[in-house]
Amino acid sequence: MSTTSDTTTLILLNNISSILSLFGTVWVPIGYLRKTRFWSATGKMIVCLTISDFFYTIANILSNYKDNAPVCQLSAFLRIFGSLSAFFWATRIARMAFAAFRDLDKDVDPRIYSWTSLMKGFAFPLLVSVV
Repeated sequence: MSTTSDTTTLILLNNISSILSLFGTVWVPIGYLRKTRFWSATGKMIVCLTISDFFYTIANILSNYKDNAPVCQLSAFLRIFGSLSAFFWATRIARMAFAAFRDLDKDVDPRIYSWTSLMKGFAFPLLVSVV
């Protein structure tokens, strides 16, 4: 059985970790925009992964307001969307890393980050989250 102090501690830890995650979410795109050497397909995918993490972090913050039904539904929607989208982008990054290590003499195909990837990475999780 959890006590009120345990619940308060867990909420406090959730808020601290969510705020730290938001700071990271803000700094990754800023670093990406300031350093042109990161303007590669990998850098773009990391920014997309960071955007997915932003939605998941907002869901963590909203999960503290369980008494309000619309906020709870928004939190669930953002959590599903953020986790599915982050899973897709992490898989794409791992696939690209595998391709780069497998063929060390070839460059990674720059088309790996395309409109198709953006649609798969954001539109498909959005569709699943809505349904």
